[in-house]
Amino acid sequence: MLRSLALTLMLALAMGASAQLDLDQVSAEIAALDAPITLTFWQTHNAEETETLRGMVEDFEALCPKIDVDMAYEPFDGARDKFLVSCNAGEGPDIMRVEIMWVAECADLGYLWEVTGFLSDEDREDFLPNTLVPLTYDGDIWGVPQVTDCLAYLYNRAMYGEAGLEPPTTWEELEAISGPWAEVHPGTHAFAFAISDCYFFLPFLWSFGGDMLDPDTREPLISQPEAVAGLEYVLHLQDTGVIPADFDIANDYNNRMEQLKSGQVGAIMNGPWCTADLLQGDAFGDPANLGVAPLPHREGGDVHVSPIGGHVYVISADCDEPEAAYLFIHWLTLPEQQARFAVANNLLPTRRSVYDFPEVQANPILTGFGEILATSSRTRPVGPEVGGFFDPLNAGFQAALRRDLTPAEALMQVERGWRELMGN
Repeated sequence: MLRSLALTLMLALAMGASAQLDLDQVSAEIAALDAPITLTFWQTHNAEETETLRGMVEDFEALCPKIDVDMAYEPFDGARDKFLVSCNAGEGPDIMRVEIMWVAECADLGYLWEVTGFLSDEDREDFLPNTLVPLTYDGDIWGVPQVTDCLAYLYNRAMYGEAGLEPPTTWEELEAISGPWAEVHPGTHAFAFAISDCYFFLPFLWSFGGDMLDPDTREPLISQPEAVAGLEYVLHLQDTGVIPADFDIANDYNNRMEQLKSGQVGAIMNGPWCTADLLQGDAFGDPANLGVAPLPHREGGDVHVSPIGGHVYVISADCDEPEAAYLFIHWLTLPEQQARFAVANNLLPTRRSVYDFPEVQANPILTGFGEILATSSRTRPVGPEVGGFFDPLNAGFQAALRRDLTPAEALMQVERGWRELMGN
């Protein structure tokens, strides 16, 4: 029954029709089935988010008793590779939660169902424009935005207040406050970040006028002088003690989180996904002590230095019941469900309408990140190769941190890796 609807929809799309999925019709056909449909769903949420998601899945199954959702957790670090390998073998899950930069790659390889015709006009209008950009490839939309995010300057209000300081608006101001900070909080740093993770290099890259790819020619820009200057500045902050000089590639992220939670540092650069964990720390027994501010930028430079990230639900090409899969995804991303998920986990909704919900407006973490998303963020390049860019960038970035290569040598190595991925 659903198979015939899938073929009809595929034919309509192939002929250029603006077909849209009739969810009421699909719901009725599913309800009439003799046997339940089982959907396999791989998700990459942390433990707190998974608890919220589990409740949402149970609610969906109660509303749609003819659909069983077999949900499995996949660690984020290996999820991309596992999904690609599984899809290549024709054994992909029905539904997968993927990072936005993986979508074009998976679509280009033929591993996804496109959802262009499934989305209603109302949904397209409601989703934030920047959440659909990374999901659009070769003229079609290949997923449904679940959460969006950006980086912020997350700080301990009490420690900054004791030092008579405000979060810096420029990197130059960060350097200037290091002395006064040390006088009040000796043995600590005003700011730190997971320095060995190249994702946190992007604000410095953009601050100094660098970029990843030329938007018109698709030529790599990562080894250009502006990019080199951004990397040199990170090393400068490290050498001058403005940020901690030590780094542990395996544990950097968790170390910085623990240092902020315990008051060993005054601020870190991170996204909304980490705030539920931060609020468990001793420094944030009063949740109001966690401040959210825009990232610093270079004096006189572009303020749009916070990368937009996020996750999306996709339907694999191996799914036998794409309409049922979309019905589930659609339900998970309804405004009411997005508000529920956002408030429970401090994660940014992808729909405009959700930001008007009273419970969202009452959450200072969500409103703080929402303001940064609207005023000082930017998207990364989109393309099939971009999902693989961060492995070469991490290798080069870490080589520069170890002083094995100069910043110029390290970023030239990255460019060679990117060109290999792009086939040029």
